[in-house]
Amino acid sequence: MSNRVIWLTGLSGAGKTTIAMAAAERYGCEVLDGDTIRDFFSNHDFSHEGRKRHLLGIARMAKMISKHTHVVCSFITPYEDVREEILGILPDNAVMVHISTSLKLCEERDAKGLYAKARSGEISNFTGISDPFDEPKCAHISLDSSGDEGKSVDDLVDQLAHYFEKSRAVLLPGRWQPLHLGHEWLIQRE
Repeated sequence: MSNRVIWLTGLSGAGKTTIAMAAAERYGCEVLDGDTIRDFFSNHDFSHEGRKRHLLGIARMAKMISKHTHVVCSFITPYEDVREEILGILPDNAVMVHISTSLKLCEERDAKGLYAKARSGEISNFTGISDPFDEPKCAHISLDSSGDEGKSVDDLVDQLAHYFEKSRAVLLPGRWQPLHLGHEWLIQRE
């Protein structure tokens, strides 16, 4: 089975980074996150074209890294046309995940005060306030990160578990066959 790229999209404060880091800890995958990627690529162009250029570059990087390990990408990715282009760049088994959280709850979670600055006009082109967040139509799955019962970080990572599992079948000359213990022993020796 080839490695996957799991792309988390959602508003600032939705819980993308928290979910990505929990998945990385559990499954040993690489994380590309909006907060940490700025250490490598400074992007101060928050126009549609600036964000698009930045995100498509990250998608290309994720595709390269996925040759070696699973990758979880955690970016707001506010525009549907850009999400569709990202899926066109990523491997065919990539998964777009919408981290669905209300704007009100994201504002309540905002430890940096970015939403307040956006509402007061100090920050322009802020997704959800002065710049749109298109409803993700191309998302393969939507996770509610409201924190309600059954929606803890561990619960949400559990919902992604099957994307990280190894295939339970192997192509042998001429046919597909389920794995048995002997096959699994050989695979685990690698």
